[in-house]
This record gives sequence, C-alpha cells and structure tokens, in this order.
Amino acid sequence: MDTYQPISCCTPSRAQSPVRSLVDPRFEHDSCGVGFVANSTAEAAHKVLTDALTALARLAHRGAVAADGKSSDGVGIMAAVPRALLLTDTGVQLADSEPLGVGVVFVPDPDANTCAVLTACVEAQGLRVLAIRDVPVRSDVLGEIALSTMPAIKHLLVTGASEAEIERKLYLARKDFERRFETSEVTGYVASLSSKTIVYKSMCIGRLLPEFYPDLQDESYITPFALFHQRYATNTTPAWHRAQPGRTLAHNGEINTVWGNRARMDARTSTLPAECMPILTADGTDSTSLDETVELLAHNGRTVAEAIRILLPPAVANRESDFLTYHRDVTEPWDGPAALAFTDGRFVGAALDRNGLRPCRFAITEDGLVVAGSETGLVDLDPETVVHSGRLGPGQMIVVDLQENKIYENDKL
Repeated sequence: MDTYQPISCCTPSRAQSPVRSLVDPRFEHDSCGVGFVANSTAEAAHKVLTDALTALARLAHRGAVAADGKSSDGVGIMAAVPRALLLTDTGVQLADSEPLGVGVVFVPDPDANTCAVLTACVEAQGLRVLAIRDVPVRSDVLGEIALSTMPAIKHLLVTGASEAEIERKLYLARKDFERRFETSEVTGYVASLSSKTIVYKSMCIGRLLPEFYPDLQDESYITPFALFHQRYATNTTPAWHRAQPGRTLAHNGEINTVWGNRARMDARTSTLPAECMPILTADGTDSTSLDETVELLAHNGRTVAEAIRILLPPAVANRESDFLTYHRDVTEPWDGPAALAFTDGRFVGAALDRNGLRPCRFAITEDGLVVAGSETGLVDLDPETVVHSGRLGPGQMIVVDLQENKIYENDKL
C-alpha cells in the first residue's frame, strides 16, 4: 500500500529520503514540551541559554526516547545569533554596524550541492557570503537511530544589507532555494536563515543537546532570549528536519483545522507574490504549516506577535477589539489544542489557542527575567524574587518586547 500523498501546490521536503509507511500524515498528533526564557531588559547573558537548556532537559518526560536510550523525536533551541563566537571561530572581520546573518543548513551527503545553491540564492539578493562553517558536533553522544540519519550541519555566514533590509532578503533567498528544491536542482534543508535568530536542533534527548553542540557550552554565547522544544510525535516518523523549534515558533499540540487551513492557503497562492513561493511544505507537519504561515505574515508587514494573534484568535466575546474584528474577515483561525512559544528576535512570547487545552505557566522576576513553559519548575528561581506568576488560559498570550523592554499580557496586547 502506498503512503498517502496529499494533492497540493506546496513543495515536498527532501531533507532526507522518505520512509515508506502505512502512517497517514492526516492523523498526526503530538503533545510536546515547549517554552522560553527571556530577559525583558534585553541584556544578553550565557545564563539565559543555560536556563533554557536546563528547562529542555527537565522536559524529558514530554518527549519520546527510542530503544537505544539516546535518540528522540527531536529537541531544539532557538536563540540570538552568537555573533562573537562565530566571527572568532571563522576568523571573519565584520564591522559592528554590519548585521550578520546565519543559515543553518542540513546537508544530506558529502556530494550534495546544498551550500553552493544556497550561496547563489543569497548572492541573487545582493548579499555576500563571508564563510561556510562546519558546525562542531559530537556525534558520539548520539544514539544509533539518530546517527543513522544525521546530516552534515553547516553555518552559512552572510552580510551585505542594512539591518532593516537583511531579514526580508534572507527570507526571499530561502524561498528561492525552496523553489530550486522543488525542481530537484538541490537537496538539503535550511533550518533557519536569519540575522536575528538561529536554531540548534537534533534527534538526541534534551540533556544531550549541549553535548552534541559544543557551541551551546561556550561562555561567549550570550543571548537575551531562548526558545526550547521537546518533541513527542505519536503518529509520524521523526526526522532531523522535523525537530523544533521551526523558524519562528515552537509548537505543542495539534491544529485540528489544518487541512482546511492548508486548502485556503493553497487557494490564496494566486494572490501572493511569486517571490514568496512556495508558501507551505507538502509533507510538513501541522506545526510546520503554521510556522510557515506565521513567517509569511512576519516578513510582509506584521510582527510575529501580530501574526500569532491573527491566526490564533481568542474565542471569548469580551476580548473583542478592532484588531480582532478586522482580521476575522481577513483569514480563518488555525484551531486546535495548541501552546506556542515564538520569536522574531525582538518579540518573544507564548500563547494558547482558543481551546486552552495545553498547559503554559509563566513567572516574572523582579530583575525582568521571564520564564514560560509547559511545566512549573523548569528553571530554578528564587521565590522571593518572583513578582508575578500565573498560567495562560484559552486564547491568552504573554509577550516580551526586547526593544521597548516591556512585558505585555492579553488586554495590553
């Protein structure tokens, strides 16, 4: 019996060879661990990263561990680009005024043309590639299952545009790569390509992620925020490219309306610019489809927080606003039991969909540290320093604005 193949204008993913299976991806479900750590003061510190890694390790019970005891359905961290670490390691000289974009590239085999094609896509946007870095990894910490499908992992260092322009140029460069991918010109997967954020993800268990990536243990890696995600996939074949966070968010739950949402996104393709194509990945999970839709909005005039609110509106009538009323006629909700952590490098937040059937608890300390996640106790906090704590309810959000150094909840948003 053949595996289910959805009929769609979206592009398939060839990050690795598909596994033939009787599993129908329409019925994928997951219940993962997710959250973030952020300094609302925007102070970058290595401790923010270590706190997020500690939280990830403590979410082990929310993930799946393979028979080898070391492989998992996927774990990951999204944080700020470690500029000082990368420039020192590669010996690249770059003025402080010039932004540094980084592409995280999964290369399926040594002969793949992934980096060469991505370089051409980047240069077509008027950007220049400074270096291609072999990401230091310790493959000996992986289990046999994760190791058997492990890609080579590269960093593509990019500059050549102002801070205001580079994010959109990098987004369009990646879309160019994906169009070439559709025509089988290239293989591989771009896990992230940004000057604001970078993704480190793997199929190891959470506590082993900093051992697999020595970058994460380097004291020079400082960041004001970090998202974390532990994946639990009950009905899908785990893969390196399916580990989270995605490019804008980490997702716990299901999007029950995802097939209708995808169909409507397909119907909109004729109204969207060709340079933004392809919008969705055909064999992507519901998390992937939501991530790609949020990313489309966030690179075309919306903030990531606005995009999340547009796609996951609350259901309670007394939370109506002009913003919600307007967007109700613009797009349909992506509905299902879901908890999200998200960021675009400036806004860092968490949200529940209108059902509120996934846990998300938060705490704010007197010095401005915000911790949100699927559990309490993910990060050790002195109770005497906690000035506010609580849990998100259906349709609620909490957002940290790292530029304005403010924390927003619900009505303030």
